[in-house]
Amino acid sequence: MKKLALLMTVATFSTLTFNACSKSDGPDEGNNKNVKFTITVEGTVESNDLVSFDFSGGTLNSTENTIWKVNGATRNNETDISLGENEFSGATKTYIVESIMPLATAGFVVHIVNFDAPLKVTYKAEVNGKVVNSDAPTITGDGTAYAKQFTY
Repeated sequence: MKKLALLMTVATFSTLTFNACSKSDGPDEGNNKNVKFTITVEGTVESNDLVSFDFSGGTLNSTENTIWKVNGATRNNETDISLGENEFSGATKTYIVESIMPLATAGFVVHIVNFDAPLKVTYKAEVNGKVVNSDAPTITGDGTAYAKQFTY
């Protein structure tokens, strides 16, 4: 079940990245945006749970690959950032993922399948300083799933 859920997340994220990066009418420099995501997972993430937060983005310069920082640290040569159960099983329960430059396109996918104790997930997406998406679901155990996909 976990492998199927992970496969579905990867497929969704791949589709999001492909669709977000393809434009038939050329780039629109006036639509560049700074994005910031704040993610918190409260509760104990177990090894059999699936917790996946995926972020993708692109600039008008296709050679620019360093576009993100996570909790203040720049992530060199990464246009996609993934946070999974390993990131939330230790002491750090909150992550801030933000663009270090204006992006032409950005995407965010959250996918959680919980088999154990309830997990409270809080996320907030900001574009140019304005909150555009936020939610705080509690995902109960026994294989309960939660999935959302956003493009900006």
